[in-house]
Amino acid sequence: MAHTELASPARAEHPRATDQTAAKAPVVQHVTPAGRDVRYDAGTGDSSLPVLVHFRDGSTAHADLVLNPSQVLVFGMQVERAVNLREKARGAV
Repeated sequence: MAHTELASPARAEHPRATDQTAAKAPVVQHVTPAGRDVRYDAGTGDSSLPVLVHFRDGSTAHADLVLNPSQVLVFGMQVERAVNLREKARGAV
């Protein structure tokens, strides 16, 4: 599998979407946690979860899911809900 490092907006300029660039843009299939610990930036209050972006062509790229404090709370509730739904489904089997 090919591996590509995604550039952050602070480090790279994003071209405007045109027919030419859109045709060459990789299509994201899904994103998974990269298996590393979340980081917290005390200066901004943001949390950053390393993720692996999987593209339809089989390649992958490392990126960060950056969440502000309120997004962290919502994300935490959603993950807790997913765990509860899974446990409930397993109990029904």
